[in-house]
Amino acid sequence: MRAVYGGFGLAIAGVLAYAAVADGDLQTGIVITVGTALAGMAFGRLVSAVVHERTAFYPHWFYFVVEALAAAAFFAISAR
Repeated sequence: MRAVYGGFGLAIAGVLAYAAVADGDLQTGIVITVGTALAGMAFGRLVSAVVHERTAFYPHWFYFVVEALAAAAFFAISAR
């Protein structure tokens, strides 16, 4: 679990750091990819909430909101 969740977060941080200095299509591609990953995680939490028992706001819904807002922000950045 640590390798997947910790490693994924570190990889995302690394590509976002690279995107900060990159330009053009590569930067846009990175931003769209990270936004899509976050949207997928938010969608997974939504499906989990529908399939499983009722869940508390924290951590389930809290992170759903964080991931959905971050995905929307990345998509908005990529559109400019």
